[in-house]
Amino acid sequence: AYGAVYVFDLVDGVWLERQRLTDPGSATWPHGYFGSSLAVQGDTMAAGASRSTGHVALFVRTGRDWVYADQLTLDESALCMMPYADCYGASFGEAVAFDGPHLIVGAPETEYEVRDAGTVHVFTRTASGAWSAPDDVARGPRRSMHRFGSSVS
Repeated sequence: AYGAVYVFDLVDGVWLERQRLTDPGSATWPHGYFGSSLAVQGDTMAAGASRSTGHVALFVRTGRDWVYADQLTLDESALCMMPYADCYGASFGEAVAFDGPHLIVGAPETEYEVRDAGTVHVFTRTASGAWSAPDDVARGPRRSMHRFGSSVS
């Protein structure tokens, strides 16, 4: 129920399972749909776990293995901008994509003014390799159930 990401190697024309990555945040976010979105750029992998508020787990390739490196989250106040909402979750991490030093993360159930309007958050990798807080937030049209950010690329 927590989800997993499977890494395979192609050996002599046969795909063999090499590694099974599980969500290091699964104790905090049980049933988090870990691996529901995935992006790889060079030696960095982002795996979304979009259930409830959501998060993104970051892995780096060390040799042939992927090793957990960091986790990106947002404070719930950034994902629920309606004073009357119950704010069960924004599905942060439902979609992920890399663009150079940026990681784009969709949160299609973010609520501002209407239900599930959606937002997209842009994180930037600093020179030290750390990820900055989102320096850009795009909001979808103010239409209920629009789910802006359900797909990014």
